[in-house]
Amino acid sequence: MFRKALISAALPALLAIGCSTETPPPGEATAEEPAGSAAAPADADAVLAEVVAAMGAEDLDSITYSGTAWRIRNSFMQTPSASPPWPSRDEITNYRRTIDLTQPASLATGDTFAQNIFLDPPVAGTHVQHVPADETAWAQQLEIWLTPWGFLEGAEDNGVEMSTETLDGTQYTVLTWMSPETQTSPSGLQYTVNGYVGEDNLIDRVETWVEHPFMGDFHVVQVYDDYRDFGGLMVPTAIEQQRGGGGIFGVSVTDASANPQNLTALLTPPETSGGGFPGGGGPAPDDIVEQLDDNVYLITGGYVA
Repeated sequence: MFRKALISAALPALLAIGCSTETPPPGEATAEEPAGSAAAPADADAVLAEVVAAMGAEDLDSITYSGTAWRIRNSFMQTPSASPPWPSRDEITNYRRTIDLTQPASLATGDTFAQNIFLDPPVAGTHVQHVPADETAWAQQLEIWLTPWGFLEGAEDNGVEMSTETLDGTQYTVLTWMSPETQTSPSGLQYTVNGYVGEDNLIDRVETWVEHPFMGDFHVVQVYDDYRDFGGLMVPTAIEQQRGGGGIFGVSVTDASANPQNLTALLTPPETSGGGFPGGGGPAPDDIVEQLDDNVYLITGGYVA
């Protein structure tokens, strides 16, 4: 999916008064350019091409990765305190996520043992986060664009600009792209996506904003660390998503592969997912519905309503 960028640089000969006009042999230093020096990339597209190459993503159409994960208990805005950090977490085992960049679409699944907001005993369950190909809402789509590979795909498809920024004492090259004109916020503005690139040309951080009924223009960040080479593809083995200034979800990656052959199967959600996001929203099963009176029902399971 990623296109290999061809970068060519023309270095004109610089002539000094009184010096010979003979062209120096290849590799020989000149007064203007020491041996071994390289011209800085001229524009954002050149930097993007370098990042794609460093990430090993030139021919990437899809990716699957697995490991263990965690999520804050009871989700964002239902924690015991309003301010992070939120230490109460539910662990997710057998975690696996697959992303198809060509659609785009994504599916993550895992096994969880979770406790609800009413502190009932923890129960076993299934974690599902499904972004189908026909899902156009930015609140769900950003789960793809926040990944390093989704960010690069979005940058190539939508055009990219470049700036620099110092964050926590580290200077980054920041690549920025905007969502398509067909995908805008309720205000009519396009969404902004920033990717922070370190000295190694790997993506350390991706951020965007999304409308939120309580928080307004809501900042969503995904941070990456401890990159490893999986068959030529660079994959961060530590992933954390932050909302409201604190971590709400994280993954420890132990395995990954590019362009899996069984992509269709990997993107098929389990029957228990209900088709919602992230994994609910189906009709209530009959065994949790109790009729109390005419047109009055008690719905147990999850919230009691």
